[in-house]
Amino acid sequence: MRWRGGVCRWRPIRPSQSGCWHCWRVRAPAGLRALLLAIATVDDVLAVVVIAVGYAGKLRWGWLALAVAGCGLVVVLRRLGVLAFWPYLLVGALVWWATLHSGVHATIAGVALALLTPAAPMAGRPVLPDLLCVVAPLSAFVAVPLFVLANAAVPLGLSALSDAAHARVTWAVVIALVLGKFIGVVATIGLTVAAGAGRLPPGIGPRQVTGLGWIAGLGFTVALFVTELAYTRPQLVEHAKIGVLVASVLAATAAAITLAATDRPTDVVVSRRGACLRPWRRCGR
Repeated sequence: MRWRGGVCRWRPIRPSQSGCWHCWRVRAPAGLRALLLAIATVDDVLAVVVIAVGYAGKLRWGWLALAVAGCGLVVVLRRLGVLAFWPYLLVGALVWWATLHSGVHATIAGVALALLTPAAPMAGRPVLPDLLCVVAPLSAFVAVPLFVLANAAVPLGLSALSDAAHARVTWAVVIALVLGKFIGVVATIGLTVAAGAGRLPPGIGPRQVTGLGWIAGLGFTVALFVTELAYTRPQLVEHAKIGVLVASVLAATAAAITLAATDRPTDVVVSRRGACLRPWRRCGR
């Protein structure tokens, strides 16, 4: 929000992208990973809602009804016990296409379809793990890198960095991502625990929560994408993107220093033969 000429003008922007897996391997107990995943999931869902509401065009009710009907068809397929992947792929493509033409941002289609994915086994088959085995590599090594490269097209020369350093929008993004997210996450967790409305997972203390707060300040992917939607002037877009990149470096550094001072995780997975395994595993094992 900004005040100019006696008028308050505002643009909807996305909450900062929670850093997801940077604490996966080093000095991160399972409880911290679970807590981080929960925060990242809620953050991404709310971000998509902000995009869908704040940047929606003129609604086309026919296309929107078709998208809703497609989601209903997914529910019907689940009720019928359909386990094949391709029917859901076709219906999902239809839902995305209809949402794209409905005036609602197409990212909401992905959220709706994800929420309709069964977490429990169907007919004895673990649908979600099997789906992740197929989709996760494509998402991590194809979709996300292409997404970042397509939306991070910003010059990082000395003159561009110098201009960004003197721009208010750059520092506004840095402060919002690094300090804003840190204060929000740590304060919310602290107040929730103090009020007795929740408790921290085993092995999680104030130092781990502090590291989690810093990790939450990492912004990439959607944070870069929203800069294209929030600003129309190319210079402001460049400054905002540089702010996102700088904030991510600062947040990652602070998280690494904080978590480096904690003990290494003692939680491991023990196989049936008694051998100690790492907490991650390959698909199908």
